[in-house]
Amino acid sequence: ATTGAVPKWLLVTALLPEGQTTPELVENLSNQVYQACQAHQISLVGGHTEITHGLDRPLLIGTLIGEVSPQNLVTPRGARPGDAILITKGVPIEGTAILAHEFPSRLAGELSTDEIEIARQFLHQPGISVLKEAQIAVQTGGVTAMHDPTEGGLAAALWELAKASNNSLEINLDAIPIPALSRRICRVFGINPLATIASGALLMTCAPEQAKSVQHAIQADGIACAQIGVVMDGPPMVWEIASGTRRKRLHYPARDEIARVYEQAS
Repeated sequence: ATTGAVPKWLLVTALLPEGQTTPELVENLSNQVYQACQAHQISLVGGHTEITHGLDRPLLIGTLIGEVSPQNLVTPRGARPGDAILITKGVPIEGTAILAHEFPSRLAGELSTDEIEIARQFLHQPGISVLKEAQIAVQTGGVTAMHDPTEGGLAAALWELAKASNNSLEINLDAIPIPALSRRICRVFGINPLATIASGALLMTCAPEQAKSVQHAIQADGIACAQIGVVMDGPPMVWEIASGTRRKRLHYPARDEIARVYEQAS
């Protein structure tokens, strides 16, 4: 995360499935990439396209390069004891969309057709981009660290934050926002929503005196934001607390929960 305008460049490689390499497919993918770059003032500077045997869908791999001055760089290493821990939107946004896209028949008996479609659209609403809330947070001030939960979900991201900053984290499980639809879908598949791929949420720490300002600024833009814990002095560790239970070590997922779903399907 950065403050101010910075130059950004994107390099993209597209792997196209054999037998589906029509000009329309290439043009459609290229237009989507170009439009996204234009919207965020990113220069598309290069790329490579190839036909690959054995794929059943196109894959795009991108490398985004940006420049920022050292004093404006925000990384997971910056969390400090006493900082508030915030998260935006909820979890698992991307996991919800993937499961609804890939396994609609498994959900058909538990969710309506409309609910499955809403879950599929989680990629766009609330969306898996964290750019807007990151910009609002750094402009508001007081942000000390940022991290984007991906594979392994929020649980893995919290452990990564603790290790990067060399601090302990105390997390209130009751405060973690989990959309009702996401919770229901995870229950159908028997997976832990806190350990499921969670792109779309932004995890950050803020100076305690500025945390409310950051939270309110993000919420004012229509993006959910909740405080879920605090950074503590101590060795890298993540502690969980919840109503009616004693504090204990948060489980570190060995792999993303969604991998188990694919294994069972195969």
